[in-house]
Amino acid sequence: MKKYSKNILCIVLCAITAVTALPFVTLDISAEAGVLTSADGNWLYRLFGYTVNSICAELYRYTGSDKDVRIPESIDGYDVLKIAEYCFYGDDIDEVAIPGTVASIEQNAFADSEKLEKAYISDSVTAIADNAFDNCQNLTIYCSEKSYVYNYAKSNNIPVSTFVVAYIPNQVYTGNAIKPAVRVTMGENELSKGSDYTVSYSDNVNVGTAYVYISGINDYKMFSSTANFTIITRSICEASVIRIPDQTYTGSEIRPTPVVSFNGKILREGTEYTLGYSSNINIGTAKITIKGKGNFSGSATYVFNIVEEQVDGGRFRKILELCITALQYLKIIFEATISIFRR
Repeated sequence: MKKYSKNILCIVLCAITAVTALPFVTLDISAEAGVLTSADGNWLYRLFGYTVNSICAELYRYTGSDKDVRIPESIDGYDVLKIAEYCFYGDDIDEVAIPGTVASIEQNAFADSEKLEKAYISDSVTAIADNAFDNCQNLTIYCSEKSYVYNYAKSNNIPVSTFVVAYIPNQVYTGNAIKPAVRVTMGENELSKGSDYTVSYSDNVNVGTAYVYISGINDYKMFSSTANFTIITRSICEASVIRIPDQTYTGSEIRPTPVVSFNGKILREGTEYTLGYSSNINIGTAKITIKGKGNFSGSATYVFNIVEEQVDGGRFRKILELCITALQYLKIIFEATISIFRR
């Protein structure tokens, strides 16, 4: 008997030890079983298993007093994934912002909140009950264009205003990253870069489609959008070509290679332009046609002279032409240096 008593005592002591080792959670005893009170006292919430290794929070009831409500992304360390039935039912709130963790808004969640005028809803929301906003007669929903929320508002005849990025016109190739200014609006309000949103770019150097990524911050952090613009070719006529020195007659085709540059950068033959020659055998004026390729388009024609071989004074003339060519190279280097400092 004593042996069994000792075993029972050990089991009881182990149970007490295990219970006291558990983290302390404050329960709102006035609410339903399983409902917790947030540390700041503004929310009642329930926990549920979202995945095998993930526990999330469902907002059960708003108990705060603010008229302008910003739903938190997490409560007591748990991501807020749902807004439960009747969470804001009949509440005296003016605005609500729903963050990027929330996926669903359940039945009657905001019903009869007659003073609710603005609901900023993130693109993360992919399920809203048809009666979630019943009798919210003054409500306008703010969301991203072409989102689930936008379609929901339209199908339920709720006024909707969208996070819109204005059309960005075509940009001409410059050789550098192109970052055109963007205009972002929410309804009738124009937003400000740096305080309402940030901008980043990709694929914005070469000809083709470039992308602009707009991410809302502060009051608009639940919104994001992607826009694009087209970088179009620049005329090869705008490139600089170093003067081609006179060429000595050889009896065969003469094909000097010109130095072509744009914005301080020497262009590559075959990639950014191709060359064509004419009248380039006999003494006289020969032609080079430079045709744009890749980031350049159009064509430009330049001339050079084919001359007889000169014995007297020919060496001096050659040296002079080489000096002129060297000076033109220095000009390109100077332009490239200036371009770097201007970026």
